[in-house]
Amino acid sequence: MHLHMKTKWWEKDMKANMKNIKSQEDLDEQLLMARDNLTVVHFFSPSCGACKALHSKVKEDKHLDSTIFS
Repeated sequence: MHLHMKTKWWEKDMKANMKNIKSQEDLDEQLLMARDNLTVVHFFSPSCGACKALHSKVKEDKHLDSTIFS
């Protein structure tokens, strides 16, 4: 039986500069790789409606295309 995995709202249409961090080690690595670039860390809860609304606004902001999101 093959189960279709539904894409989560925070994973849909992620830009190349957006990373889904899954651990402290992953966050540390991404911050080291970012070096001196502006990095925005967006914490959220999958069930938070306000988080979902903010996430979609951040994805649409063209001024942040060169910013690294973790």
